[in-house]
Amino acid sequence: MGRALVVASIPATTLAPISQEPLAYGFRMRLVARSGARSVELDSVRHLGVHQAPEPGQMVTFTTEVPLLPGTWSVAMALRQQADSAGEVLRDSVVPVPNGAGGSLALSDIVLGAEAGGKPWVAPDGPFALSATGSYVQGERIPIYYEISGAKAGSDIQSEVTLVRDDGKGRSVIRFTERVDGAIARIRREVNTSKSKPGRYSLAVRISTPDGRKAERETTLMVIEKKDKH
Repeated sequence: MGRALVVASIPATTLAPISQEPLAYGFRMRLVARSGARSVELDSVRHLGVHQAPEPGQMVTFTTEVPLLPGTWSVAMALRQQADSAGEVLRDSVVPVPNGAGGSLALSDIVLGAEAGGKPWVAPDGPFALSATGSYVQGERIPIYYEISGAKAGSDIQSEVTLVRDDGKGRSVIRFTERVDGAIARIRREVNTSKSKPGRYSLAVRISTPDGRKAERETTLMVIEKKDKH
């Protein structure tokens, strides 16, 4: 059994509180995941209390983890604020859930983290701060987390992490070797943006085994201009 991590971030400008004392927001969430004839549905209500109202440009973030059997799942989510029945957000994506007991080499999605102020998440190997926006100021490091399954225990995985702007410029590559100790390898790395100019970027992870098997995953993020402090 695997699990899908769903991160929901709502901009401050669209938030409608359900109470002022204490300040809190309420959301109704419906999540549907399908893989062939299988389906998983989750309906829930989330109440989030905050110490102070988020400022413009900030977000309120919460996470949901959904147990899923191995396979390729289509995941859709509808999010509605309890205090605003007209507001609704839909996201749809394909989520691979590797079979940790199988022999096929596979990568999980790439999870983007945050150096500071991220949403706390307890990953299988310990705490990891999630990025709420996928945006990074020039010079800020990008923590990433991903999992590898299907590699032989005790083998060495050749890994390559590439960050490149959508126009093909500003490419940076990290290459390293990772020893796999069990059925699932949990990897953490950091990507440097000190030489990255503002823009939309693709971040790709590519792996290969000594017997020639390969796998890759990709995600997108933004690098924004660093503002001078006066």
